[in-house]
Amino acid sequence: MEKDVAIFVGLVLGSIFTIIITYFMGWLNYGVIALILLAFVLFFYTQYGKYFVELKEYERAVVFTRGRFSKVAGPGWLFLIPGLQSYTLVDLRTHEVDVEPQEVLSKNGVPLTVDAIIYLRVKDDVDSIKKAILEVEDYARASVDFVKARLRNEIGKMDWEDVIGSIDKINKKLHEELSQVTKNWGVEVEKVEIKEIKVPPEIEKSIKEKEAAEREKRARIERAEGVKHELLAIKDAVEKMDDRVLSYFYMETLKKMAEGKASKIIIPIEVSKLAEAITSRIGGTNKTKKEIERLLLKEAEEDILKKLRRKKTQ
Repeated sequence: MEKDVAIFVGLVLGSIFTIIITYFMGWLNYGVIALILLAFVLFFYTQYGKYFVELKEYERAVVFTRGRFSKVAGPGWLFLIPGLQSYTLVDLRTHEVDVEPQEVLSKNGVPLTVDAIIYLRVKDDVDSIKKAILEVEDYARASVDFVKARLRNEIGKMDWEDVIGSIDKINKKLHEELSQVTKNWGVEVEKVEIKEIKVPPEIEKSIKEKEAAEREKRARIERAEGVKHELLAIKDAVEKMDDRVLSYFYMETLKKMAEGKASKIIIPIEVSKLAEAITSRIGGTNKTKKEIERLLLKEAEEDILKKLRRKKTQ
């Protein structure tokens, strides 16, 4: 497309030049006209990107005349005077500049491999565009070198454990410090971000083991909390039961024990304590209470023995 434009412009300008020459000289033969047109076409075709430039919406050109700054041009068409003018192209879009992985030594002597990235863009004003070309040779490379130096400095003052937990803090500090430098270049720093920090394999294994232990610890705490809530719920339910309900559930439990596969059963001492607790809440004389207690124990024992005998006969 750009070469087509160069051919068209060469033909147009060649034709204009031919008309002017013809006007002053009176006539030109077809051979001379063809040579003039061909010369213009070849010139613009071969020198299109050097003297005749199309600047896109996001592009600007810093123009130099005989080596001195002349103007900032664009977007649109730009024609340069051959032999007198030159230009340097500036892209106003955000640039993603990679800071290649580098090994940095922490304060406690652990080598960390740090990979970072920078997002830069030249500000869209004449002064900033001019500075981006005149004040620094390569603002992207200079930014990378600055970030590398600051990473070595910051991480060298911290233990590796603190580095892992302070990535956001380091990113913020790098962003602030780099912005202070690039403002003199007409460049805006949108973001500085540490993409990855790699630790030695033995330390990485230790970290994973520690994380697994922490997860297990949290799981045990959660299980303990669950048991605690269950016990509290049972306690609350039991406190609301009267003695008859309690004795019923207790006897039912003993019956189920007797129905099991075991060949013998031990009647726990808590049976007598339960009976005593029940009778202590019943009014009347001590003799009456003792009789009730004796009957409760006897009934429990007889019921359990009956289950055992039935089991043996089967």
